[in-house]
Amino acid sequence: MRSAGLNTYSLEDDYVEREDVLSPLMTLGLSLYEAKVYATLVQHGPKTGSELSLLSGVPRSKIYGSLKTLCRKNLLKVLPTKPLRFEAYSPTRLRPILERIESEAQRCVKAIDILTLKYEGLKQTRRVPYSGEVKALEIRGRRENLAHLNSMFENASDTIRLSLTRNALIRIYKACMETLSAAKARGLKIMAITPENIPHRLIEEVQDTVQLRLKEMKLPGASIYVDSREAFYIQAVPDDMRVDKGEDIGVWILQPQLVSINESLFDMLFQEGLRKTTALNSREFKGDKR
Repeated sequence: MRSAGLNTYSLEDDYVEREDVLSPLMTLGLSLYEAKVYATLVQHGPKTGSELSLLSGVPRSKIYGSLKTLCRKNLLKVLPTKPLRFEAYSPTRLRPILERIESEAQRCVKAIDILTLKYEGLKQTRRVPYSGEVKALEIRGRRENLAHLNSMFENASDTIRLSLTRNALIRIYKACMETLSAAKARGLKIMAITPENIPHRLIEEVQDTVQLRLKEMKLPGASIYVDSREAFYIQAVPDDMRVDKGEDIGVWILQPQLVSINESLFDMLFQEGLRKTTALNSREFKGDKR
């Protein structure tokens, strides 16, 4: 038992001795001495500096500095008595601090989740059980990406699959159509999926070389698959129609098993596009504007 004046209380009820009270207060930005003083005022009500020093265990030389800081933090007020007494404001005044901490905690959780995904992804990449070697290459710049596409088309021997945004189709038409036409002449099958907002003149220009299917979907970038063995993903920066300027980022991958998975999805979407554009093939593609 401890005593202070006429008051007696059990250590079990002494907030100053409770870690589950002091530690959270310190998390909210109070020092150990400030937490002890504030907890004491909440528990015992208004006290003088001397009484607070005795009850809280904070040295007398530190008590007034702690009180001054708590006043500045708007957690207590000074009562105009002689001697001066100090009274705690409601702990609800700590809630805005708690809300800021919770907001920061959520940001930290998101950051940890992102880093965890990156870490696990890297770990899984290192443990890929596929047969054969996985090769990957990052290519930056619009001219560089288009040059790499032309090289892929020149070396293709069986099938070229293109999943393109409207402007990606226009860029490939400008920069790669000659190479694609040559591939078509060698007997390659060339298929493309694009959004439905393609100019009719462009459709007429490419349809003899490319089996084009229009689909109601918003594509995030260009995806190209060649011969069921290599893939090229391009994020256009910006996604405009120019072929001479751009900060495009491309990732080329050589791994047949990975590519075949994406090609299966492509073929399914291509067939869906085929059913949806039967009327277009007979009307708009052939110049019947109705």
